[in-house]
Amino acid sequence: MKILWTLIAVFILTVLAGIAVLVLPGKAPAPAEQPYADLIQPGTPVVTPTTLTINGEARGGWYFEGSFPIELKDAAGVRLVLVPAQAQSDWMTAEWVPFAATLNYPAQPAGSHGTLILRNDNPSGLPQNDKSVSLPVTF
Repeated sequence: MKILWTLIAVFILTVLAGIAVLVLPGKAPAPAEQPYADLIQPGTPVVTPTTLTINGEARGGWYFEGSFPIELKDAAGVRLVLVPAQAQSDWMTAEWVPFAATLNYPAQPAGSHGTLILRNDNPSGLPQNDKSVSLPVTF
């Protein structure tokens, strides 16, 4: 059983590395560079001139009250938008829970880059409990 889970984890990390290539041309992070892959699995963001839609799965502990924050920044690191990703099923579990979010932001120059940041909801406010995954995007 452990081998099966290891193979599944390697597959997930490989898919996540491929997503980085699809979202932003360039060298994809190696699977070992994908933080928290055992806790969150973001899908490929769908980017239009003023909207970004993302779906994926996160472990129930990533949520608080059924949501967690997603932030979009431009290439200069300026926040364009911050919205909650919403759980699409019961989040009070240690299992995978699907999420969805739509981010509406001011139009960006075509071909410019930004960063999508998915953060665990950390009601404690303690820095040691903060976790995040960053995905490069092209507008």
